[in-house]
Amino acid sequence: MPTDKLNSQILNAAGQRGERGYAVKKISTVLLAMIICMSLLVGCKTADDKAATDRQVRQAVTAAGEQKGQFPVTFTNFDEKGARVDITFTKAPDRVISLTQITTELMLDLELEDKLIGVANFDSPVLPRHAARLAKIPVLAAQYPSKEQLIAQNPELLVSWRMPFLTEDALGSAQDWRDRGIQVYLLRLAQNLEGVNTLETYYKEIEDFGKMFDIRDRAGAYIAKQQNRIAAIQSRLGGVDRKVRVMMLIVLDGEKFGVWGQDHFVADMISKAGGETLVAKSSPINQEVIVEQNPDILICAAYAIKGMNHETVLTRLQENKALQHVAAVKNNRILVVDFADINTGGVRVVDTIETFARAFYPELLQ
Repeated sequence: MPTDKLNSQILNAAGQRGERGYAVKKISTVLLAMIICMSLLVGCKTADDKAATDRQVRQAVTAAGEQKGQFPVTFTNFDEKGARVDITFTKAPDRVISLTQITTELMLDLELEDKLIGVANFDSPVLPRHAARLAKIPVLAAQYPSKEQLIAQNPELLVSWRMPFLTEDALGSAQDWRDRGIQVYLLRLAQNLEGVNTLETYYKEIEDFGKMFDIRDRAGAYIAKQQNRIAAIQSRLGGVDRKVRVMMLIVLDGEKFGVWGQDHFVADMISKAGGETLVAKSSPINQEVIVEQNPDILICAAYAIKGMNHETVLTRLQENKALQHVAAVKNNRILVVDFADINTGGVRVVDTIETFARAFYPELLQ
């Protein structure tokens, strides 16, 4: 049979089966060629080079399987004061500055580091899986860059929580930047704007990143993996008769503390790990409240920026004479975690829920 006639029959058959099936085959062929080429290169490279090539293969697989080009896209975000704002993207942004560790880590986990032209504000140690890639991205400031620094980078998008936009002497309002033609995405989880935040709020943010960067399938797969890990934890806690009673503290100066209550995102993390958050509202408290509540476990946050490392936080609680009869202190059930582990969601959420569950019920999860 002549080649042109054969090709015509194949195309006609593909058309009868529908364009989607043909598109999948076309993508698969291109993808297979990419993987074969990358695999051939592995044989003559070092171990480090092989690891990098493996990652390129994973990226190729992910990208080839995704639905691309779904623009323009509009969805609801917020300004720094909590007002709803519809933001629109006509294409995936290529020049992004992340102003908080949470958004930086999410972009790295979603393999979007090639979009980052600058990062800032690291309040916790860098995750080992991010270290090599993060080292290649400019750190613009220990906390927040100035307006002038940001403008000089010519970004298309700023991703952040709301804090640096709350005062004029900081970065000004998010709308000021939008008026300059620079889009701003502010984390929902940092604001409690839609009632009490839960893991569902965190998943919405990942979905937003999927829309912004045209990686919906990748974001969806990432969410599913997180959900499966949480389901696995909860399946092992099915036989728990009594939930442990938990207080989530921020250690301040002297005898003063902050507590995150049932109105904070961390309460849902504690609940998913099988615990009960004792205090209803997040607020400053004194040590008498801790004594009165008598929690089974104290969870405390360490701040790298403020010099409140794990050892300092733990020592302040263990040596506080007023707390010596509190069950958590007396039984040495104090868990110190990094601020980024529990503050406003992010890629550490499920790892932290697993850490909580092991601390709450060591006999079930060792």
